[in-house]
Amino acid sequence: MVRGRTSSKGFTIVELLIVVVVIAILAAITIVSYTGITGRAYTASVQTEFRNAMQSIEKYKVENGLYPSTGTNTELAAANIRINTKNYDETGSNFLYCVNNTTSRAALTALGTNGVLYAQSTDRAFGPYTTYTISSYANICSDLVGSSSARYGRSASETPNWRVWVNP
Repeated sequence: MVRGRTSSKGFTIVELLIVVVVIAILAAITIVSYTGITGRAYTASVQTEFRNAMQSIEKYKVENGLYPSTGTNTELAAANIRINTKNYDETGSNFLYCVNNTTSRAALTALGTNGVLYAQSTDRAFGPYTTYTISSYANICSDLVGSSSARYGRSASETPNWRVWVNP
C-alpha cells in the first residue's frame, strides 16, 4: 500500500461559492432586463390603445362634424372606443375623455396600473402627464383642450364601474 497523495472527488467550498456568486449576478441582470422590457411593453400597449381610441374619436368627428360630446354616454359609445380595462387603475375614476368642439380639440387621459398618468390629445402626442392628478378633471381638460367638459370612462361609485362608452 502506497501512502501519498489522496485523490479528492468534489468541489471545494471556494469553487462552490464562486459558482453561486456568478449565478446570482446573472439572475440579477436577467431580472433587471425583464423588468425594463415589461415596462416598455406595457407603455407600448397603452400607447396603442390611446392611438386607436383617438382614431375612433377622429372617425366619429369626420362622420358627424363634431367630436362626441360629454353630455351623455350615447355619442361616446357611438365612437366605439376599445381598451383593455386591465391596463388601467381601477381604484377610482381613472379614464377621462375631454372635448372642446369650439376649438375642435379632444383628449384622453388615464391612470395606468403602473401609477403613471398618460395623456394624448388632438394636438399633444401620447406621453406621461404630470401637470394635474386624474381627479382634477376640470383642470386636466382645461389644460389639454381649453374646456372643462369631461366624462369619466370609469366611475368607482357606479355599478358597473366601466361606462358603456368604453368597450373592453
